[in-house]
Amino acid sequence: MSDGLIGAGTTFQRKADSSVNTFHDIGEVTKISGPALSKSSVEMTHMKSTARYREFKPGLRDAGDVTVEFNFTQAAYGQLLADYESNLTHFYRMVFPDTYASQWDIEAFTTDLPLDVPMDDKITCKVTFKITGQPDFTS
Repeated sequence: MSDGLIGAGTTFQRKADSSVNTFHDIGEVTKISGPALSKSSVEMTHMKSTARYREFKPGLRDAGDVTVEFNFTQAAYGQLLADYESNLTHFYRMVFPDTYASQWDIEAFTTDLPLDVPMDDKITCKVTFKITGQPDFTS
């Protein structure tokens, strides 16, 4: 039997304020993508490199973005819009529905906040967060 999980039950949360360690769920999440971790490579090739192959060393890490899709609610959109307008970083948490309560903790700011308002379907919001610094994964 697989130990894999489905996404149902995963939550996306925002830290209440910078002085306490209390997080609150944000809205009706339907999809989370990210963090999109990446690492640059730095070319170190020199005139004496062997076999005429390029040489590389690992460069800087980038935690990338997290994109979260929500059903539109006034409360969730209002909070996200306030975060967008603040030009500040905030602390967010993604909690997985496993027995270990695995989670990603990130410090991030909002870069995109588009709405999708179709005539005959639900209104959705898709917010993108740019992570700053090192994210923390615990389980």
